[in-house]
Amino acid sequence: MAALRRGIPDALDLLVVCSEAGMALESALEHVSKEIRHSNPPVSVALAKLLDELLILPDRREAFRNFGNRTGIEGARRLATMLSQSMQYGTPLSQVLRTIAIDLRRDRILALETKAARLPVLLIMPLILFIMPSMFIVLAGPAMMKLTDTLHAVAQTAAGHRLPDGWRPAKQAPQVSVRVAYGAASNRDILDVQGKTRAASRVR
Repeated sequence: MAALRRGIPDALDLLVVCSEAGMALESALEHVSKEIRHSNPPVSVALAKLLDELLILPDRREAFRNFGNRTGIEGARRLATMLSQSMQYGTPLSQVLRTIAIDLRRDRILALETKAARLPVLLIMPLILFIMPSMFIVLAGPAMMKLTDTLHAVAQTAAGHRLPDGWRPAKQAPQVSVRVAYGAASNRDILDVQGKTRAASRVR
């Protein structure tokens, strides 16, 4: 049933192309039935049965009526009714088929829009059960962990956390200032040299 409902608009589009190309209804049905044999077998079988009844039954309207009743789809019944009226009043076949194809495609688009409108309602429960907890864990998890660590540190401070026995702070090495008296030593050496020179001159 679902395959028939999904494939009849496509089959009608092919029938429109065949009828506009100059084919009769029987030839168009035979050609379309062969073309969609692999893509949509139920529609192909339904069109083949319709073709057989059109060739066998004396009244074509009965064949169209049987086609609509056999498929059980509203679009097929509408197609059968409009084809019967086309045979009765002489309406161009391509125009009738194009009108039916447009109506069926509009109905299918409306059905898809109805399902799309129901989608947010159907996604509420999966969103609440699966997606929201994951987002909460990802977004609030780091903040909660940091808050827990902070509260634990505050609690330890308030309880007077004692240091382990025998622990003493490390003593710092005394800083030794080294003074280089290069200038002073140089001056002292100069004075000694001058004094020795004067003593030697006196002895002479």
